[in-house]
Amino acid sequence: MTVTAQTETANKQSEIAIKTEAELAVSSVEIKKIADEATIAVAAAEPALARAKEALLLVEKAALVEMKALAAPPAAIASVLGIVFYYMVN
Repeated sequence: MTVTAQTETANKQSEIAIKTEAELAVSSVEIKKIADEATIAVAAAEPALARAKEALLLVEKAALVEMKALAAPPAAIASVLGIVFYYMVN
């Protein structure tokens, strides 16, 4: 391989590296933006989650027994009970 061919190859690889570096810089900015938005969303949801956990302590066993007795509870009740179960276990 001649010096000219090696130089051309090196220049092409350098161009690819520069392009890749620019794409990674853009991706990093986008990732940081998404992470910041997620942090804000979590911070906003934490008070509601704390209140929901406190409300779970007020659920009476009789209410759970009544819902359990339903042969085919509505989808909304099944969803809520799934969430309640998850937080009571965790």
